[in-house]
Amino acid sequence: MGLVFLLVAFTLCFGCAHCSYSVPNTCQPIRVSICKSLPYNMTRLPNLLYHYTQESVAASVDNVEIRTLINTSCSDALVFLLCVYHLPICTSGFDIPIPPCRSVCNKVKRECTPSLQLFGRKWPSDVNCENMPTYEKGVCVKPESFVSHPPRPVCKCNKDTSINQRKFTAKGFKFVVIAEVNSITETPSERKILFAHKKTIHKSLVKLGKRKLTMYTNSSCPCPVLQTNQTYLLMGHEDTTNGKLILGPESFVYPWPTNGKKERKYRQIKKTLRAPLRNLLQKLEQELKKKRAKNNLTKLNKRKANST
Repeated sequence: MGLVFLLVAFTLCFGCAHCSYSVPNTCQPIRVSICKSLPYNMTRLPNLLYHYTQESVAASVDNVEIRTLINTSCSDALVFLLCVYHLPICTSGFDIPIPPCRSVCNKVKRECTPSLQLFGRKWPSDVNCENMPTYEKGVCVKPESFVSHPPRPVCKCNKDTSINQRKFTAKGFKFVVIAEVNSITETPSERKILFAHKKTIHKSLVKLGKRKLTMYTNSSCPCPVLQTNQTYLLMGHEDTTNGKLILGPESFVYPWPTNGKKERKYRQIKKTLRAPLRNLLQKLEQELKKKRAKNNLTKLNKRKANST
């Protein structure tokens, strides 16, 4: 079985004076199965080979001989080259088919000629890569022309405004603070959030600044939802390796009540909270108080030992 399909599939009319398109071009979804892997899904007919229907295209490209060559994996650009010839991209502003770039043709020729020789065939003389435009100087397409945009993740922010000791332990929160959002800086991979530190209720290994706090999200999801100049009760995790406080989709964020421009005292606000949250904060405060007392005692004992 010879690979005569190349002689048919790659017939070109680049640079020829008689090429014209008297029939209006029409855009349509790609239906030829072998070409559905193209990075676009709309094509314009007629093509460079004067096919006016996708049925005629399918007869030329979607057959046993072509699939046999593709199965040799001689070039990862073979299908792209073949399909772009027959099913050129449909784009506004161009009434004639846009060909593949010269570099794509040269790549396929270089990589697939050995496979052709195994079948006693040569690269077809009418497939002249030099007649194709270069990407820098002409209008053409190559695989790199298409930038894939990964789908945005489905973000499920934690909207639960209730928490108790069981949930707190299960989530493994490492810090609990009250802080006001000063600024939010976003990048494609994370958010950097600057806070004015109001009060520490619980902390672990990462050191907390006395007046300023910087927290990060470690995902592209805009969670939790925060507003600048708003004060929050924040429960989150920490990255001990990099010394970062982490706010993520599972973090607990509770808008901290204020009274106009002047903030109410912490104890007054705590009385207005629901019992589970109020009891949790009370317990965390007691644990922090004990931890500080223990640390102070350790420091005192060290000073005494050094003075003797």
